[in-house]
Amino acid sequence: MILTGFTDEFSPDFRKQLEACRFLDWDHIDLRTVGEKNICHLGTHEMEEILEQLSASDIRIASFGSPIANWSRPLSHPLEEEIRELEHAASLMRMAGVRGIRVMSYKTDALLSPGDPFGEEVVKRLKELSIAAENQGIVLLHENCETWGGQSPDHTLFLLDRVDSPAFRLIFDTGNPPGTPDVRGKEPYGRQKGLDFIRAVYEAVDMVHIKDARYVPENPADEIEYTWPGEGEGQLQEVFSFLKKKGYEGPFSIEPHMAVVYHDESVQSDEQVRRDTFYEYARRSRILLEEAGF
Repeated sequence: MILTGFTDEFSPDFRKQLEACRFLDWDHIDLRTVGEKNICHLGTHEMEEILEQLSASDIRIASFGSPIANWSRPLSHPLEEEIRELEHAASLMRMAGVRGIRVMSYKTDALLSPGDPFGEEVVKRLKELSIAAENQGIVLLHENCETWGGQSPDHTLFLLDRVDSPAFRLIFDTGNPPGTPDVRGKEPYGRQKGLDFIRAVYEAVDMVHIKDARYVPENPADEIEYTWPGEGEGQLQEVFSFLKKKGYEGPFSIEPHMAVVYHDESVQSDEQVRRDTFYEYARRSRILLEEAGF
């Protein structure tokens, strides 16, 4: 089993990210940003330098964390740019021997049911991106984040059915359901349940992100509070037990969001807090996985 993590939450400095992997005895790293650059935007020589450092530490890359179709990108973002971005990322992935790249399904400010015009356009774009991925020999891994496809298990299944590509698979993030409305039926919508979500989409899941959170409705300025794994509403114990029973053998990747949040500059901590939080999060995640039988 592979246990890894988004090490840019440990430090933006790649050498320190490697330090974290060595300390935790990880042989894989989940790369999203190196310094100020997303991994997909590195040049060939920059990637060569990173691969030299990884090789010296006997560490491999588990996946690429891309910005393609993510929570910050509107549906109006030029598709041609994303295809070029994906093709460049694929060239770097081939250098690194990496198969999967994390994507999402575009920013939406409205709660939309499967089959709406917005969703049809999402399908069209992800189908084009999946064709490009197939041609490049890589796989898109869609995360159940707060984008169109993450609004319910039905949305995700709709995407899988309509995109219909071996190059379109899933990442399941355990910490996203508590903060995301389940847009099925009629309003008022409730929050998603992680165990229900993973049960519905399991057959297409290639990777699992470990995060936990609780919904805090009385605090509208910050409705989600990220917690230690197992202490929030992500049903981590139940999800891990389910995955074990199903025979899941893919990677787990921690993404604490406690000391620093990649997409929220208001959540920042000093270096020591980031280090301590990351190490403790990894320790607790390992215990939960072992208790589930991994």
